[in-house]
This record gives sequence, C-alpha cells and structure tokens, in this order.
Amino acid sequence: MCILTIMKTFKIALVSTVCFFISTFCFAQDAEFILTKVSQKNISTGNYQQINKITLSSGTRTLKSEGTYLFCTDGVALFAQKPYKSTTIICRDFVKQISSTGKVTTLGSDETFKSISTIFMSVLASDTEMIQENFEQDFSTNGNEWFISLKPKNSQISQALKSFDLFGTFTEEDADLAGYTMKQTNNSEITFNFSQVHYQDALTEEQKTLFN
Repeated sequence: MCILTIMKTFKIALVSTVCFFISTFCFAQDAEFILTKVSQKNISTGNYQQINKITLSSGTRTLKSEGTYLFCTDGVALFAQKPYKSTTIICRDFVKQISSTGKVTTLGSDETFKSISTIFMSVLASDTEMIQENFEQDFSTNGNEWFISLKPKNSQISQALKSFDLFGTFTEEDADLAGYTMKQTNNSEITFNFSQVHYQDALTEEQKTLFN
C-alpha cells in the first residue's frame, strides 16, 4: 500500500471518527433539549384518545377509549368518558381506579408494579437523570416531529415492558409531548394521543385532592 493510500485511509477514518463524536454530541443535546422543554410544563390538561392493541392467539383486538387528563408532578389523572365513565389516578406509589358507580380499586403493594409506576412518572415528568439510569435511549426527528424510544435496562421490568416510546413536535425554542406508546413483551401495546392541550402554573384545590 502506497503512502498516499495510507494517508487517504487515515483521513477517511479520522473524518468518520469526528463525525461520530459530533453526531453523538448533537443527539444528546437534541434529546436533552426535548425532555427539558417538556418537563418545564409541570401541569397540563387536555383530551386523550387511548388505543389498546391486545395480542391474542386468535389475532389482535383493538380497544379504544377517550376522555380528559391531568398531568402534574404529583401524578396522572385520566377521566374516561367513552365507552364507560371512570377515573384512573396514577402516582409513584399506587394506581387508583374509580368506576362510574364509585367503586375504588387500589394497586400498589407489588414491588415490580412500584418500579414501573415510578419510572412511568419519571418519563412523563421527563426526569432525565432517572431516564438515563433506567433506559437505553433512541432519539430521532422527522421534520418538526421528535421520537424517543426508551428500552428498560432493568431485567425485571423488561420482562413486561419492551419499550416506552414518546413522540411530539418541536420548534427552535420549544417542544411539546403529543403522546406515547407502551409496548409490552407479549406484543400488546397501549398508545395515548393528546389534543387540546393547555398548561397551568398551579393545581387547583380540587385537583390537589386527586392525589391524596
């Protein structure tokens, strides 16, 4: 191999290495920018549509529901309107479901559930430290849309959860969460799409009682 060929090969390798580090740096900056902007909006309300795809031996069954929601650092409240009215409260330590008849069902004693619930809240709050500690990240953009796929590092959680995928839109100055998909290891998945989103600075007294 002549000296010119060696130099050419070296230059290509050097450029590739530099590009790799630049792209890695940009990836981190872009993902951090998105999560930071989303997390700054501590309290949001709006409408949601839930699409639940259940994988069965006979095929895939799709169930849909819709209603309104409340996201805050204390938890998540889902007020289903269709097909049945119910309220679901998700906190770091428990999940509470209230039926249309007023019957209350509470979950939270299982350690695996607590781990998933804590991480779920951290993801929705865009807690970057918790996300980096518990997930492998895959970030991409398409036009003004962003996508972050989070795959659990914890082997106990990964037995049930394949990935937690968030998506939304962004500008040069801001970013919004449009929804997320939880993909389970049995190939079932739950997707939430958000619309008519509004932000507020503080919880009302009535909203505070939801998470007690």
